[in-house]
Amino acid sequence: MKKLAAWAIISIAILVPGFSSYSQTLPITYIEVFGNRQVSADIVVQKAGIHEGDTIAMFDFGKEHVISSIKSLSAVKGATVEPICCEDRSGGLLIFIGISESDKVSFKYHKNPVGSVILPKEMTQTYHEFNDAVQKAVLSGNATEDYSNGYSLLNDSASRTLQKKFIGYANNKLALLQKVIRESSDPYQRETAAWIIAYNDYKKKFIPDLLYAVSDSSEDVRNNATRSLGILAGYAQMHPELKIEIPVTPFIEMIHSSVWTDRNKGSFVLEGLTQSRKKELLISLKKNSLPELIEMAKWRSKGHAYAAFFILARIAGIKEAEINKLFEDQINSVDMLVQKINRAI
Repeated sequence: MKKLAAWAIISIAILVPGFSSYSQTLPITYIEVFGNRQVSADIVVQKAGIHEGDTIAMFDFGKEHVISSIKSLSAVKGATVEPICCEDRSGGLLIFIGISESDKVSFKYHKNPVGSVILPKEMTQTYHEFNDAVQKAVLSGNATEDYSNGYSLLNDSASRTLQKKFIGYANNKLALLQKVIRESSDPYQRETAAWIIAYNDYKKKFIPDLLYAVSDSSEDVRNNATRSLGILAGYAQMHPELKIEIPVTPFIEMIHSSVWTDRNKGSFVLEGLTQSRKKELLISLKKNSLPELIEMAKWRSKGHAYAAFFILARIAGIKEAEINKLFEDQINSVDMLVQKINRAI
């Protein structure tokens, strides 16, 4: 049974917009800036007007105002701000600020579909209850996951009970889930379907639908689809006899995005795919994505840095058994990995 260590629970982190009814105020533990090449992170944070140690009300966080302030910088063409709950050690918020300094779009999204197809109310209600249960599990430190079946089962009993319902939905309503992902105009319907479909027993049947959803116009849909593919990427390495194939190109493009969830989940998939250590994939990542991997690997929240760190270590040729030990001194180890990679170029 494969379970992730506490620092590896990157994808259960709660996005504040979906947690807006939560009234607690929390301190900001870390503010991380990524995608900036011309403007310094310090200037971005100063312009944002928020600081590590500030206490903010999650439901009253003025994200659009922060984005507008950052975009007033001449070097910044676009910006995103994502408050995440919660940092494991302190219970505080993580603020990720993505910067785009070019009008070039690195990762393109589909247009929003216009169909009226929806899921049965029971399915959306179960998904809603699951999100509530996960929020409580994360805040109580009980969000360890088991990926051994190719989908997530949480250690938290309330969450796991609801997840087991997804298995029945996914196997009995696969065609409907596929249709909703591709055709429903309601992003919450697509988000729900992209989560539930991954619990189908026959992995190859729904992988094309999740790959389609990876480029959905909704951040939450992309988040769910990519997260499920990340779990499957690791599962495929453990079960080569199933011949599950997940292409790498969408996720290499994804980690160039200025949207935090794109980077977070794209790196999650690539971490699973690089377990095979296929030479052509590692060469491609070294050639095209080193700056992005380095800045993510240096994020101070280990749970969000680990995927990029492990990818960097594999590019550097570090043996798998040694990576966990290096990760204990994560920030300093990144510099060592980069030096090793640069000497090999």
